[in-house]
Amino acid sequence: MRALAVSLLLLLTSAVPAAGADWERANAPAVSGRAQVFRAAAAFGEDGVWAAGYTYGTIGGALEFRTLIQRWDGNGWSQVPTPDRETFPARNLLLDVSTNGPDSAWAVGHSATAPGNGATRPLVLNWDGAAWSIVDDPPAGLGVGLVSVAAAPDGTVWIAGDGRNPYSGYAVPLVWLREAGGWQSVPFATPAGCHTTPDGLATRAELSDIVSSGRRVTWAAGRCVTPDGNERGFLVRYNGSRWFTVLSPDALARRGEDGALSGLALSPEGDVWAVGWASGTGTNVGGVPLAFRGRSNKVKPVPTPLQGTWSTLQAVAVGPGGAAVAAGSAGRPYSNAPYPYLLGTSGAEWLIEPASFDLVGNLYGVALQPSGTAWAVGVSSWDDYGLVLRRRP
Repeated sequence: MRALAVSLLLLLTSAVPAAGADWERANAPAVSGRAQVFRAAAAFGEDGVWAAGYTYGTIGGALEFRTLIQRWDGNGWSQVPTPDRETFPARNLLLDVSTNGPDSAWAVGHSATAPGNGATRPLVLNWDGAAWSIVDDPPAGLGVGLVSVAAAPDGTVWIAGDGRNPYSGYAVPLVWLREAGGWQSVPFATPAGCHTTPDGLATRAELSDIVSSGRRVTWAAGRCVTPDGNERGFLVRYNGSRWFTVLSPDALARRGEDGALSGLALSPEGDVWAVGWASGTGTNVGGVPLAFRGRSNKVKPVPTPLQGTWSTLQAVAVGPGGAAVAAGSAGRPYSNAPYPYLLGTSGAEWLIEPASFDLVGNLYGVALQPSGTAWAVGVSSWDDYGLVLRRRP
């Protein structure tokens, strides 16, 4: 799941709602005196939805950040207590959440480790069916943050984040797998087409999302600096022993000088969906949307219509039969604000779904319930209030 645009909306049902189905604001409870941001969402069971992120506000003259998780139980939202690491000022952020059942969920992000918010430390939370608790860190030093988690059906858990390349000083991808109660590092091979330093690591690369159906089928997406000095997206797959580059920055070069792949989803049939954006193409310097679909080592582009003066996609969710929904942000003439950009498909081509013209804000996460109800979460630009949208089938 990391740009400052708007992130995502979705649906899960064999009968896809017609384009134009209404989205409504269905906000979770506010945290008194603090702004709140939801960065991710995940559905569980028949009625449950997790929304994870953070709150922030000034305490004792300093800006502090606290973890935030709220739960939808089919009737309403409620805040669930989550632990923080206590430093001053506190800095605890959750950026992703994933679940493989009502009694098992994982959330990741990072926390500050010392006064002054200098070095960061991975933050991993686990839900055991009764409470959220901090889990042991993966074997990493300071300065490592986590951006994505994937709880697979086979019980394995994948987490992805960024460390530092000692030669360049910039971010490089890090991945860990949890089996039998412990973390083990999964070496991440630099994707083909990324610029490297003498140690063989990417000069600068970041992961944005990771998804998995088990130890032998895991996908990751992100962006890296290329030999020509631009930054473009990549998509890689892990087969249980090594990573394969499926989409390289070179393959995306003709779509734009810069860009990223920012969101992933796996369908019940085993298809992977990847969405993102490219920029620097003609007059659409702000961004053009990208989407791909496939499996194994081959994916194909899915048509993504441009909306407004620019459009970017940040996340995608899929269901049975090729149903999918993606969302991001779009620009409008004479406005610097991000507006919702929504796409839906019945397995063929994308259809533009109308976004509310009076809604300004960023969407970062999405969840699909078995009933077909879709949820999207983020933050409102008007009031710094956690933004929660719902679309019923």
